[in-house]
Amino acid sequence: MLSVASFAFKIDSAARILLALISCLVLFTLVQDYLYASFRGSGYYIEESLLFSSFWLFFIPLWLAQWNWLRFTVKASTLSMLIASIIPILLHLFIYAVFIWLFSGLFFSYQFEVRQTLWFGLTEYLYVLLGFYVAPILLYRWYSPTENITKEKQTSSVQLSNPIRQLMVPDGNRKVVISVTDLLYLEASSPYVMLHLEHKKLLHRETLKSLEAQLDPAEFVRVHKSCMVNCNKIQVVRSRGNGDYDLELVSGAVIRLSRNYVSNFRQALQLSGPQDTLIFTQES
Repeated sequence: MLSVASFAFKIDSAARILLALISCLVLFTLVQDYLYASFRGSGYYIEESLLFSSFWLFFIPLWLAQWNWLRFTVKASTLSMLIASIIPILLHLFIYAVFIWLFSGLFFSYQFEVRQTLWFGLTEYLYVLLGFYVAPILLYRWYSPTENITKEKQTSSVQLSNPIRQLMVPDGNRKVVISVTDLLYLEASSPYVMLHLEHKKLLHRETLKSLEAQLDPAEFVRVHKSCMVNCNKIQVVRSRGNGDYDLELVSGAVIRLSRNYVSNFRQALQLSGPQDTLIFTQES
């Protein structure tokens, strides 16, 4: 699991590289404008050239925001990828045009219209925008499957070889060690997990996905996207008649079993023992 410090270091490194690249592009644009003005025999105004070179600066926040959104998005569907490509391009053009309009109105004798700058950005830099904002999508699609396969292998290895038996959890101003066998169910409370025990609940500094990879799959099973249940604490399973089920635990708590997780739930009960499967078939 990527630590906060490691993630922050990677983001900082990417920001530094991107800043160096943008600085070079700004310098290149200034030189290009000067050569173009000299070739045409027209006047060269460095203030105006610097102002319009601000186009490159907006790549820094928008590109990093796009990349982070791709990393943390729940489902990398075709629609989400399309949105992640189009929205930054439109935002970039709009922010650029508004910035030029505001800055020129405050410090220049002539104020550039938003529509004028939008058209300039679209005709001059469309290929650049497509390159900068489509490239991360292609990289993500290429990198993501490999990353997911690696994570799945690591998860399977942990689950089958050495599942955790205890957790150290904050309880007020102290930390307590609890046995996983005492857990009734685990509930996502992003970015933490709420651990439900018989007579109390504790907030644990870890994600549900991370704990799922460490717990014994014969004991703990995901019943919907934000909840895992201890199979040994299930007392009764009742059908809702629509594909979903209600799981009544020994504490009396009732947890919903989503129809999307029924198949995995049955498999987990079979691993737990035939008596649990009998409870499921009789009460459902």
